[in-house]
Amino acid sequence: MTDASACEMGDTNFSGWRGGSVGDSLSSMRLVGDTSGVAALKDLVADHRDYLKFLISEARTNSDHLASFRDKGGARWQLVLHADSGDIEIRPTAS
Repeated sequence: MTDASACEMGDTNFSGWRGGSVGDSLSSMRLVGDTSGVAALKDLVADHRDYLKFLISEARTNSDHLASFRDKGGARWQLVLHADSGDIEIRPTAS
């Protein structure tokens, strides 16, 4: 996880983002990380609600707990699922 202060800038609680089996656990997860990445993910999810569930499922099944996505502008981001805390961290993909 990155610097705690940087993560707190993008701190968001998932209350109200419920639905499906993955969605049932979203209320206990926190969305942290890069504020631009968090905003990009929220923008994508507003248009494609099931996309967040897909990304979380993808991260859960990968050994490194990562899932990649692109925002509408084409920038690449990583969703990191922290299994110990349940937090979802969004960070830019290394170039």
